[in-house]
Amino acid sequence: MTSKDRIIVSKTVLLPNSTSCSADDGADASMCHSADSSKSKSLNLMMISCEENPPYGPSKDTAIMFLELLCQAYERKCSLLSTTVSEMSRGREQQMANNGDTILTISITVYHAQSNNDYPLTSSEWSSYDGVLIPGSLS
Repeated sequence: MTSKDRIIVSKTVLLPNSTSCSADDGADASMCHSADSSKSKSLNLMMISCEENPPYGPSKDTAIMFLELLCQAYERKCSLLSTTVSEMSRGREQQMANNGDTILTISITVYHAQSNNDYPLTSSEWSSYDGVLIPGSLS
């Protein structure tokens, strides 16, 4: 399988400045890395798929489910953090207001391990991902 045959799903989440989330606010700094200072963040994941049939497949559906879950979790975490703004000092509130909107892009590349023995080929390809998703398998 070539890289152009792989399934890639991606979603961008826009978080207004009132719900902007960063490592300074208690978010996990390893969850995403900044592509452009504080305005744009990305999370690049690989999913190693072993099943194309329910309940763990088809792979695209499983990847979309993970994508939606991760986006909702990030939005929820940032929403919860923004509710504590009233407890922060006035200077911190002003700093958050000046940060502007945050854009988070989450991408999941699906590798078909069982059917095509498809894995990243080089160490740099492995290293290009921030994490690995391994859904359940009947195998």
